[in-house]
Amino acid sequence: LALPMASAHTTTTLTPRESVLEALLAQSLAIDVETFRLQGPCSWQQLYEAAAAQWVEYGIPLTTHSKLEAFLKEKAAPHSLTPATEAPSALPNETQPRVGILRPLSLPHRNLGEAEESAPLSPPSPPLSVHVTAFGPFMGVPDNPTQTMVRELPDYLLSRELPANVTVSSASIVETSGTGALEMLDQLFAHVPPADDGRTVMLHLGVSAGSSQFALETCGVNEAHFRCPDERGWSPSRQCIRPDASLDHSYSTSLPLNSLLSNLQNRGFPCQISMSAGRFVCNYIYYQSLHHSSGRETTSLFVHVPPFTKIEKERQLDFLFALLEILPSCFPSL
Repeated sequence: LALPMASAHTTTTLTPRESVLEALLAQSLAIDVETFRLQGPCSWQQLYEAAAAQWVEYGIPLTTHSKLEAFLKEKAAPHSLTPATEAPSALPNETQPRVGILRPLSLPHRNLGEAEESAPLSPPSPPLSVHVTAFGPFMGVPDNPTQTMVRELPDYLLSRELPANVTVSSASIVETSGTGALEMLDQLFAHVPPADDGRTVMLHLGVSAGSSQFALETCGVNEAHFRCPDERGWSPSRQCIRPDASLDHSYSTSLPLNSLLSNLQNRGFPCQISMSAGRFVCNYIYYQSLHHSSGRETTSLFVHVPPFTKIEKERQLDFLFALLEILPSCFPSL
């Protein structure tokens, strides 16, 4: 897919699929496109070089380099005072994925040649914002399927259109450790607006090595009891996750799991509701996430997925897409 170039006095009309591409690029690069459109000067190559480095930092594959180039050329051209030049011949070397917050984009496309005093478009009602997390490898699981799913989710969404009332605001890989999970959550919740109106869902994914179906987890329990050390060497035994609550204290998701289950099963996905997320880092991040959500209008859900040997990768990506597609139905206001 190549985006057409915009002239200095026109704006490109994007197809729905191209709009998805533009939004994904803007999110992954953490670029405020509207600010860029109104400010200048800046050559597209300068922005390209900075953007490519950010793709590496966030663990986003650089295989879509030509799309990035076309996107940045289009955005920079109207305000560039320097001629567009060829893209850098060498891209930065890719590194291991890191936690990165991806910013949402919901900006109207407007004619850049119009007078600045033109009346601004009324913003639409904000969509459901979903932050997706996955875990990296840990003892006994060198290739975590959830990590692969989150890595490939941006490219997958280029070929499948989510409803207008839901957006993937971030897709992050979390270190499989209690400390890493908490650090990730602190970053995620710091990006949730104070007046959120319940339009944010933290969707956490983890692998259940012995399972052959998807499991929607009901609750997180305030108990850390690790069967093996986490990635930072921590191996608690019947220890409170939060010392201000009892060991058996739990938080439950506010999402209607029976409705989600029915919808997913009707689409042919083997799925069940689970009453226990275990006592490893999966339960740890779920309990902490639900605790964070309890003090605001956000909602959290943990889903255990089987290994790819039980359900192939493409089918698991289809499941994740279906879940994202169904989630807005849990919110009558959307």
